Amino acid sequence: MMRPLLRRDIPAAVSAMDDPWARAHLSVTQSTAELSNRLSRSLDAVGDDPHRSEHAIVWHGKVVGVRSLSELEPGVLLTGSWLHASVRGQGLGSRSLAAIRSLAHHHLGFPQLLSATQPHNLPAVSMLRRSGMTLLTESWPHISDDGTFVDCVWFLSHTSARRC
Repeated sequence: MMRPLLRRDIPAAVSAMDDPWARAHLSVTQSTAELSNRLSRSLDAVGDDPHRSEHAIVWHGKVVGVRSLSELEPGVLLTGSWLHASVRGQGLGSRSLAAIRSLAHHHLGFPQLLSATQPHNLPAVSMLRRSGMTLLTESWPHISDDGTFVDCVWFLSHTSARRC
């Protein structure tokens, strides 16, 4: 269901993000070429940072989305994702979040995992709540890749479990 994102996956990953709904909810303003370059740069950074990873979300053998993981500050990881319109609402977001939570908390040993979404992205808000993440009362904007500030609600997964 999830595996490391490979360079050959970039066109499918960009396609998953390239629809009006995803662009609106992800605050994506870049062209398809810019999105491809962004993912390429992100894959380049993965090798330099042991706490950064990009994961392909795979459904029936096809890349239908991406879930990322990066260190926000010591002890805190940040995750985010997007899915192709054809597979939204089928539980892939929840399953990929469960896998990344396990990776963050139990394998990498990070006590905190954050995820953000825009307040009007009700499917994402609902999925994050159902997944057991806690809505934080404090809110701060997310800085998108093009440098704009996006109002977000933030969710936290916290554990005291130790690394395995």
